[in-house]
Amino acid sequence: TASGAKVMQLLVDVGQYVNAGQALARLDARQITADNELLSAQVRRARTALAEAQVQVQAAEQNLARGTSGIRESSLDLRQAQIAAAEAKSQYDRAMATTDIGALSREEVERRRNAWQAAEARLNSQKGDVTAIMDGRRQALTAAKARLEGAKSDLALAIAQQNQSNARQNNGIITAPVSGLVTA
Repeated sequence: TASGAKVMQLLVDVGQYVNAGQALARLDARQITADNELLSAQVRRARTALAEAQVQVQAAEQNLARGTSGIRESSLDLRQAQIAAAEAKSQYDRAMATTDIGALSREEVERRRNAWQAAEARLNSQKGDVTAIMDGRRQALTAAKARLEGAKSDLALAIAQQNQSNARQNNGIITAPVSGLVTA
């Protein structure tokens, strides 16, 4: 047969009339059993991969949802950078407000402007760090969801192959597809 199973017994003779669905031959059950075990193992493996993918998605969702120490540290650094930038801006604004009366030298005003610009640069860098961490977590979640969808597809395929094999094997019985006369 196409499945590789041997015909163990013919149940009809040449020249005999058969009805559609009537048993024609019995196949070797050992090959059918081996095929079924292989397909069952593939289904179990696919179910395991699906369960693992579901766990990965849950872990990625939890990682994205909660602040871990890395994000907390970066958030703290970000807050400090925001405070430093605000303070530097305030110092620069005060210096600019006194330029008309000459209270500060031009060099001091320029130093405060440079300090403010440096603090803004650090702030922007910290914002980028937090964004990069969160982007990485979002990407990890997206990848985990893609693996989950792949695992679902693999399981569906394994089940379909098992069902197709079971339907084809018909418990080791080959049946007549149509009514008619058996020929050689």
